[in-house]
Amino acid sequence: MQSIKLFFALALISILFNACQTNPVRTSLVEFDDVILRDTIMRIDTVILSDTVEFDTIKYAVSNGRDLKGKFISSNKWFKNSYDTISNTWTGFACTAQKDSITPGVVNLYSSVVGSGAFKTKKYALISGSATMICDSTIYGDYVMKNIYGNFSIKSMMITNSTYAYLDMKNGSSISKKFIAGDWFKLIMTGYLNNVQTGQVEYFLADFRNGKTFLSKTWNKVDVSTLGEVDKVEFTFDSSDKTGSKINTPTYACIDFIELTQPEIVK
Repeated sequence: MQSIKLFFALALISILFNACQTNPVRTSLVEFDDVILRDTIMRIDTVILSDTVEFDTIKYAVSNGRDLKGKFISSNKWFKNSYDTISNTWTGFACTAQKDSITPGVVNLYSSVVGSGAFKTKKYALISGSATMICDSTIYGDYVMKNIYGNFSIKSMMITNSTYAYLDMKNGSSISKKFIAGDWFKLIMTGYLNNVQTGQVEYFLADFRNGKTFLSKTWNKVDVSTLGEVDKVEFTFDSSDKTGSKINTPTYACIDFIELTQPEIVK
């Protein structure tokens, strides 16, 4: 009888041990510190000294697609962008380390309203217009290898307003309105796996509905786990301030500290 009890006890321990070993999970974090900022941007600032006005030319570095590679890479994930060499404008992702949280308008496109990345880090990503993150490949230098493990799931990411968008919503401008009761501005994240939509998460960067006066000025951790398993995520915007279908609110937002998980199973 004792031997039977011992057998079942050992069998139970074995089952529990094997269950704990099933589908071990790989985790990764994208925090953009590994991105080299190659593109120099020039900005002329007005500096008032006593009764005189001087102009100070400031140089700072970003990665905004000016190299025409169509992307930058962080933690083996692709952040796609597109650069127009005629107008010197870009859409998609840029990586930046700018700290200007007070200057309004288009002269300050590359700053978060916090003045840093999440958790006071230097670098973070900026979205302009619409953007795509690709997370199904592994990059080794100039070589690209298809992901050999299970599909990625994105648990969360830190999100906040850019200085440009924040001050436009707070004060209004020649192209956009000052936000009042009923207004809103949101970032929409849509997941895909093999070009099939897996889910969608919306995060309100401003929400003045139902008596609220929320205008994001801090980094907030946003749960995006309902996107499920993905190989890419598309970022788009929507706003209550539109002319027809055109959004008047500057479509910019900042993201950082993207948390991903992945089954440690070779396909």
